[in-house]
Amino acid sequence: MPNISQEERDLKAPVWDMSQERVFVFTLVNQRLQFLILFCSIVVAGAINTQSQEGMQFILILGAIISWLFGAVIVRTQTRLTTVLNIIEQDPTHPYTLVTLQTKQKYRIQPLVSYIIPAICSITLTIGGILSVFSILTV
Repeated sequence: MPNISQEERDLKAPVWDMSQERVFVFTLVNQRLQFLILFCSIVVAGAINTQSQEGMQFILILGAIISWLFGAVIVRTQTRLTTVLNIIEQDPTHPYTLVTLQTKQKYRIQPLVSYIIPAICSITLTIGGILSVFSILTV
């Protein structure tokens, strides 16, 4: 993509730049995290309210598998977001870079959250599934 000045860019139709990519990917990561949390909550509620041991096993095991898959997608999207932010940080005039420098932020919390939450959800459902298979967790 050719480099154009901000004045030229403002006169033309919207151009997809790194700022728009950052907003898009950041929103995507947050929506996927929220969906994963909602999904895990529904799986746990379904497992608690089931009437049979086999039903609990099925719900927890299937929920764990799907949760691991969601987690992999979230991690991949977070990696993309980190890459976009690293590119933006190289532009000293970008508002993100200016705010980061002003607040003296050395580390980002978002990647930590995007890795830990999927892991906790997936591990919890996996352990629940295993415990229900061995009848340690019963209806």
